[in-house]
Amino acid sequence: VSDADVLMRVARAAADWLPGVMSPGDMLGVSWGETIYQVSVAAPSVHLDDLTIVQLVGTLATPLGFAAETCSSNLAQRFGATCLNLHAPLVLSNADLAARLRAEPGIALQLDATRRCNKTLFATGTCTPDSHVVQVGVVSREELDRFVDKGAVAVICGQFINAQGGTIES
Repeated sequence: VSDADVLMRVARAAADWLPGVMSPGDMLGVSWGETIYQVSVAAPSVHLDDLTIVQLVGTLATPLGFAAETCSSNLAQRFGATCLNLHAPLVLSNADLAARLRAEPGIALQLDATRRCNKTLFATGTCTPDSHVVQVGVVSREELDRFVDKGAVAVICGQFINAQGGTIES
């Protein structure tokens, strides 16, 4: 069984499972990545009452075909849900720019929605040289190596984590 076959099986299982754990009034935060994209494509077309899908991470132009806003938009369309996409970049060039964008009223409202999510759909990424975070430029290979040297074993929503699930700061 190939890695691609395993990914598709996991995505199909998650897509089939997801509607059953949703309740009216839920706010589902959705991350990004190949697995999440495949879940969004495989999700059944069912109407779920009073569901809001919230994009959890900023956007990034990627040649991989699974941008964050695509994942959340696909799921919202499949479930007849409201979609709140985050109209801000995933990566910025400096901290001052990030702070100024967080202060923008429209982006502040979108970020507030991420904090109100009561359910989250995410996948855990790898810390290998072929990781999506390296392929799309979230981090360079050298930056990845520094995170790994600090104990990083996985990536969730752009945050590096150690084997105990703790976050690793840059």
